[in-house]
Amino acid sequence: RVLVEATEMIGVFDSGYGGLTIFRELIKQFPEHSFVYLGDNARAPYGNKTPEEITEYTKQGVDALLKKGCTLVILGCNTASAVALRELQQKWLPITWADRKLLGIVVPTIEQITETTSPISVGILGTMRTIESHAYKHEIQKRNPNIFVYEYACIILAGIIETLGSKNTEVVHEAQKSVQALLDVAGSGGGTLDAVLLACTHYELIADSIAAVLPNATKLYHQPSIVAKSLADYLQRHTEIDSQIDKTGKRIYLTTGNPEEVSQKSTDFIGETIAFELLQIPTTLVSP
Repeated sequence: RVLVEATEMIGVFDSGYGGLTIFRELIKQFPEHSFVYLGDNARAPYGNKTPEEITEYTKQGVDALLKKGCTLVILGCNTASAVALRELQQKWLPITWADRKLLGIVVPTIEQITETTSPISVGILGTMRTIESHAYKHEIQKRNPNIFVYEYACIILAGIIETLGSKNTEVVHEAQKSVQALLDVAGSGGGTLDAVLLACTHYELIADSIAAVLPNATKLYHQPSIVAKSLADYLQRHTEIDSQIDKTGKRIYLTTGNPEEVSQKSTDFIGETIAFELLQIPTTLVSP
């Protein structure tokens, strides 16, 4: 099959399936806007890769979407946003795609969390690289010193969600074990958790299993709604970008992996039929 050109669309890039949770909310909130999704399933997950690999792979994925005509790309991946976004925005995009925009999902989430004026404690569940970057902890506490932040790196969780699916008992067990570990981290620091952030969009696919083992009073932040609200604010402030975006409601799904397998798993994850097309980009680390 021939790929449909994504002219003047909004692109969403993720390492695999997790960004579909962001994508689903965006197309719900912007039914007329045209979107294209790219999952780098061939190289997922990103969370245990080196920062250099994450940056290069993210650049390749974003570049592929921009070549399809996307005027704006959103990194629907916390690891890519935490590790690669700043370098790509500052050093790569201005030279290669000066007229295009690249946004992440970490900053809007931090803005949402830090809106509170009361002292609260927040637990962050993320991949190894996201947690190692301390992007959430540093920025949250810089913006609002009243917020105590506890972090826990889920080393294998995104990978087994990607491989086994969201309803697999091993996935559910690993997720709930990770939540308990985060609660223990907070407890060892003498605190309890007022809220928990799933700082990996893959975890949103198993949010119900995670919520089931959280204390009733603990709030769970959901990134898809946060990102959709942030995009609405962004497009309202940048009408020159919004005016470039096709408003015929096109939806295109691309993957670097096996389209049939990715389509089936995505349909299972999201609960609606999704048909992916293969997009071939380099699957090895390319030196600058």
